[in-house]
Amino acid sequence: MTGRFTGAMSQSDYDQQAREVDRLNKIDGHAAHMVPKSEQQSEITTDLFFGGMLREEIGGFHPGKFFAGLLAKAQAAGVMIYGHTTVHDIVDFTASKKSVTTDKGAIIAGKVIVATNAYTGTKEPFGQFLRRRLVPVQSCIIVTERLGQPKIEALMPKLRMYGNTANLYSYFRPTPDRDRLLLGSRSFDKLTPTDHSVSYLKQLATDIFPSLAHCKIDYCWLGNVAFTRSNLPVIFEKNNVLYAAGYAGSGTVWARWMGKKVAEAALGVSNRPSAFSRPPPASIPFYDGSPWFMPLANKYFALKDWLKR
Repeated sequence: MTGRFTGAMSQSDYDQQAREVDRLNKIDGHAAHMVPKSEQQSEITTDLFFGGMLREEIGGFHPGKFFAGLLAKAQAAGVMIYGHTTVHDIVDFTASKKSVTTDKGAIIAGKVIVATNAYTGTKEPFGQFLRRRLVPVQSCIIVTERLGQPKIEALMPKLRMYGNTANLYSYFRPTPDRDRLLLGSRSFDKLTPTDHSVSYLKQLATDIFPSLAHCKIDYCWLGNVAFTRSNLPVIFEKNNVLYAAGYAGSGTVWARWMGKKVAEAALGVSNRPSAFSRPPPASIPFYDGSPWFMPLANKYFALKDWLKR
């Protein structure tokens, strides 16, 4: 539980964060406060931000290890898991059951949950419906060469999670061994990172920490996140099939929680509907699942960020 510091990219962003702190602290379990620019160096050694918000109730975790542990728990409970198995269709079998057709055979189920997100297929009928309502966006991450713990602790004295208020958001943190910097933001690529994405992310890191201008990048990878039009995750039901999706870049947190809530709905054990249970998200006009408009959106957000400076 390291806490998270989110740097303000402008004075107006700082003022907006201050108003958000007041709202957050009215909710039990929150511990947020503002760090003015005059005290910023105690949190992060940079002059880029205009101060920022510190939320002490937030921490970080290793999503790969979390997934491995969750998988082991599910298997120990008797859950049958079939990886690399494509679902082709979901149709009515009886009035109360569904037939799920896969490339390894059919499954008859009383309840079906579609829990895909940014990698929803486009050929299947349920996939077409969901993809018209979800926008997959590429996010890319770099990890520096080994910088040494003294260097990392000099740059980020409190060793927290970090972010900023840019429209093209950046998120960064020390690696768990406190020997490297990990930083992520948007990607210019779809499948494999190129020098373009690596150079862009390296520049973002250098903007925050100018002393990293000559460091090398050892690792880079990318993947998709998914957004609804409301930028909020959603649980909904269509044709007696339950859906949970749209985690807006925070799936490592939201997907576990939404999975719990949609499972409770399927089992009929929830005492009330989730706050995220609502009608299906609105479809996006002139959109079939391929986000042709993202380059234009990225340029627009980049312009807004430039105008803040």
